[in-house]
Amino acid sequence: MFLVVDFENMLLEFKKVLSAKEHVVGGFSYYITLETADGEKNKVYEAQEFVKDWENVKEVQKFKLVGDLYRFMIYAGGS
Repeated sequence: MFLVVDFENMLLEFKKVLSAKEHVVGGFSYYITLETADGEKNKVYEAQEFVKDWENVKEVQKFKLVGDLYRFMIYAGGS
């Protein structure tokens, strides 16, 4: 995966992948939920990436803020 992240003029520090799925159809689509840090607050983003290595294609199709990590963990049932 090649994601990391200068998004809308915000510098986001990658922390960890919370979940990831792969779908193969004419290339590889990756659906990734990741934890980032924006200053002192940890936030959760969902990303979708499409890759065709044999054609040198790498495209971020979606990068969306889900919310802060604390609220995400409560919603997802984590601790």
